[in-house]
Amino acid sequence: MTTTFKFQRLDGIGRGSVYWNGVAPAKNMPVSKIYLHGMCGDPSVYEPWLSKDADLQTPAFAVQFRGHGDSDQSMLGAASFDDYVADALSCVAHVGPANVIAHSMGALVQQKLALSGSKYVKYIQKQVLITSAPPAGMLLKGLVLWRIWRYILPMARKMPFTLTQRDAKDLLFNRFPDDALENGLRTMGFESGRVVWQISTHQIWIKPIGIPTLVIAAEHDNITHPDIQRKIAYRHGGRLVTLKGACHMIPLQPDIRDEAFNVITNWLN
Repeated sequence: MTTTFKFQRLDGIGRGSVYWNGVAPAKNMPVSKIYLHGMCGDPSVYEPWLSKDADLQTPAFAVQFRGHGDSDQSMLGAASFDDYVADALSCVAHVGPANVIAHSMGALVQQKLALSGSKYVKYIQKQVLITSAPPAGMLLKGLVLWRIWRYILPMARKMPFTLTQRDAKDLLFNRFPDDALENGLRTMGFESGRVVWQISTHQIWIKPIGIPTLVIAAEHDNITHPDIQRKIAYRHGGRLVTLKGACHMIPLQPDIRDEAFNVITNWLN
């Protein structure tokens, strides 16, 4: 991965790190936002939104799960799903009252965090779940079922792995124009085989959550089908919005990300 990130890195928060858009939380400011990235990702996927938040004077923080991006990648092999929850929880504890916006695997992390019983969960005002990875009991469907077999070995061995460019293009970036696809592929790094094994083998159980919830589905999502998002919204009594023309990587999709940001901002307000 060769992405660069223009925002300030805050170390010592969790075992990964946190990027901050430079707007300090204060009583007279909008409620802070905390962003959680997805599988094989890092906070750079949220750079356009962090910039918009800065323009709106909204404090915003993007968690970098341990072993991702420019953090110590030696941690990735042993990283578990609960480790990612701990990284996100450390950011919530640091920031205080906040709305959590989470994508894909990060959205599943947020749901587990909300049910963790930590005293810091009270700080989470609202949650936005974007093309969430499925919790236990919800089945993947479509193209992803034909592609996932090639990653079974590293997942079972709990080794870091990444998607092939073909699979990333077909599953994640399938609605990206050619001039944006290269930039999207550059955001792809390695992921913990242990974590993806835990998700794929239905080990992450999620009960209904009482936090106000917005679920965003993508019409052309080839990895976390809109039916999964509908079930998640129903489980939490949340609002479901399906973005027409969107694929899985909503935060980066050039013709969709501004619309998604506006949907989220309007709902939060």
